[in-house]
Amino acid sequence: MKMTKNRLQILELIDSCLPDCGGNPPYSASSIMYTLDTCDIKHTRSGVFRTLSDLFKGGLLARTKQPLDRYEGLDGFQWAYEVASKTEHNKLNTRCDKFCKKALRAMQGVSFFDAVLDYGLPPKEADELIAEGKKLLMLTHPDKVGQAYIERFKRVSIANTALRSGVPLPKSEPPKVDNELQDKLYLPY
Repeated sequence: MKMTKNRLQILELIDSCLPDCGGNPPYSASSIMYTLDTCDIKHTRSGVFRTLSDLFKGGLLARTKQPLDRYEGLDGFQWAYEVASKTEHNKLNTRCDKFCKKALRAMQGVSFFDAVLDYGLPPKEADELIAEGKKLLMLTHPDKVGQAYIERFKRVSIANTALRSGVPLPKSEPPKVDNELQDKLYLPY
């Protein structure tokens, strides 16, 4: 397969982390087209679909089926693409990000007009979340996987330490906002 300019651009986009499109891959074709538009790269809808199809048939991309979030209540799905050699890497990154978001929400809740909502976890769920943190620490430890996951390891370690210090119960007094913890665990996507 000849690597044209369009194919290289799309492969580079799919391989990067796009905060506007939900963070970690896989990305849908519409997300890829949106990103191409924001980068002022000229393309056509059919050209992007054809390029994605060619890259998938060539074995460079992996494709997964994702459900659509529609407001009309209609069921449907869309194809999402990621670089085939990085599928497991992307899954682990997504798992770490979800853990950190859930830990931050459990510890601090959501601030809405100076009211803290949706904080805390029941003890059983807190124990399950701490166990998930331990698993992620083992999976991302730099001695086992090298330097590829060092940032994720640091974030999961901070989140797990915060959880082990005590998770508030859902009906207890609202927690005080810890800006330092929020800065360390917050993701823009």
